[in-house]
Amino acid sequence: MVVTDWETEEDNPVEGKYRKMAHDLLRGLVDPELKPNREERERLDALINSPALGDHLKMEEKDLLWKFRHCLTDSEKAVTKFLLSVDWSVEQEVAQVDALLAQWQQRAPIDVSDALKLLGREKAFQAEVVRRFAVEALRSASDEELLAYMLQLVQALRYEPARVPPPPPPPGQLAPPPPQQGDAEPAPLTPLAAFLVERACGSFHLASFLYWYLKGGPVPQVRGRERYPAPAAECMCTVPLGRLRSPPDHAQEGYIGRVAEAQRLARDEKGRKEAKESRLRQLLQEPQLARVGAYLRRDGAALPMPLDPGVQVTGLNPQSAFMFRSALYPCVVEFIVGEDRGAAAAQLDRSGSGSSGGGRRGAHAPAAAASADKVLFKSGDDLRQDQLVIQMVSLMDGLLKRVNLDLKLRPYRILATGPKDGLVEFVAGSLPISQVLATFGNSILDYLRHHNPDAAGPMGVARDAVLTFVKSCAGYCVITYILGIGDRHLDNLMLLPEGNLFHIDFGYIFGRDPKPMAPPFRLTREMADGTRCCCCCRRRSCCAYTWLRKSAHLILNLLNLMVDAGIESLSTDPVAVLGRVAERFRLDLSDEQADHFFLSLIDESLFAFAPRVMEVMHKIGVSRR
Repeated sequence: MVVTDWETEEDNPVEGKYRKMAHDLLRGLVDPELKPNREERERLDALINSPALGDHLKMEEKDLLWKFRHCLTDSEKAVTKFLLSVDWSVEQEVAQVDALLAQWQQRAPIDVSDALKLLGREKAFQAEVVRRFAVEALRSASDEELLAYMLQLVQALRYEPARVPPPPPPPGQLAPPPPQQGDAEPAPLTPLAAFLVERACGSFHLASFLYWYLKGGPVPQVRGRERYPAPAAECMCTVPLGRLRSPPDHAQEGYIGRVAEAQRLARDEKGRKEAKESRLRQLLQEPQLARVGAYLRRDGAALPMPLDPGVQVTGLNPQSAFMFRSALYPCVVEFIVGEDRGAAAAQLDRSGSGSSGGGRRGAHAPAAAASADKVLFKSGDDLRQDQLVIQMVSLMDGLLKRVNLDLKLRPYRILATGPKDGLVEFVAGSLPISQVLATFGNSILDYLRHHNPDAAGPMGVARDAVLTFVKSCAGYCVITYILGIGDRHLDNLMLLPEGNLFHIDFGYIFGRDPKPMAPPFRLTREMADGTRCCCCCRRRSCCAYTWLRKSAHLILNLLNLMVDAGIESLSTDPVAVLGRVAERFRLDLSDEQADHFFLSLIDESLFAFAPRVMEVMHKIGVSRR
């Protein structure tokens, strides 16, 4: 019988006591010119290059890193390991950290992915000197990069060092009078909070998402397993963030809140779906909702769309609103959009760079005629997990595009406006793969031919449509595998007429799946037949997997910052979850070996029998509802 000892990785308390008593002897002053010998250099290199999640260091490893700390400042990858080797309970060691980090900043500045790691939950990273060092590294990031990481940066506020309140006056001495409102200086911000305020004041896009991410959920401070009040987060919500806290942005929250309230009232209306929809349209016909100008009491006024601040909303179309038949009855509302999206976005950003726009309607988007955008309002459902998945899809899409690998992904927008409320971009024209197969004789190719006929194209289909389908299939195979997206059936795989395939509904992630014998990812024979060039799909999948493996450190650091965000699939056992994600990158393999590995996953998914059986059972279950 095998008995597992869970304490084998823990430090020996007896050894720890001895080491504390002999601290000066074991970790005392070291000659800055001391160099490691060959064996010590090999051990140091192995420690520095160990996987991102290998943060637990043995005492002898900490001693080795500390002993040769002065010769590590030429390696940017050694910073995190060095900080983990510091004994933060010893003042003499802590006093040396600032000077050593200054040398690192001068000789080998860390990149943004390492800076994100230093903003995490580990005790060694919660010292203010470390947070300042990490924030200085973040200053090199563009607005577009910060926008991609903003969700995690807001969560990192949990781990900011608490600002100690001033001590009470001595007995018998009167406390100083409180400052007058309006004249008081705001409470001092922590390093990360001050940096976010500074950058948000220069970009409305950053300010808007910073505000909504703070609104999307509580941000308590966390130290280990204990929770404390959140002075950093409270300061963030009260400090003026340029235009973030200006009246139009309060109006944005109020206007969107009233539309969401209309959905909740209509949902609670007695009767069938038709009665609820009728009540919803009646509520939306209120002048202050139908026209933003009536709400703001200013003709011609518009408000930024929370999902995309570059879009100016002038009103909504009450008659086109409808609801989905479900327990929560989410509704789709059609917003009327202003005439010049691009100019509005450019005016919102003080910097004028437009780089913070990001997405399909950024500051450099061409001017367009007045149009409408449809948004799904959901109440009573936690969208923070879906929001995280879509953010990861958008991030990986951007990483692939940096190397000119555009896989035609369609990461629609999701914004959790609260723990149980949120907005979802409604992708008009998309159909579930199940409906496509039912309507077009079990053939995706016939669907593409119907919408993209071209006699000169392959099998009568426009070449661009086929290529778009192939690329998006390849991209989502890789991304859903890395994130462990489960419960994949043909009702949550969507297809656009142009050929873009995309996934929705992310209730099961990081390897969780309610169905037994689930394949690595969802790739059916019908999807392979629709491409008619499976070799092209295989090649692009392997290429995407290879490039994303090079960014594994960044992806894992971002997920690590979300472990206390209230996402159940991640917070239940974060070490195990992040370990499974790390394993899916297979960093132990060479690029060629990784290609062969992913090709085997494609074959396993393509010929898996269990998903076909479960798909039949799913259809039966849906038909009985």
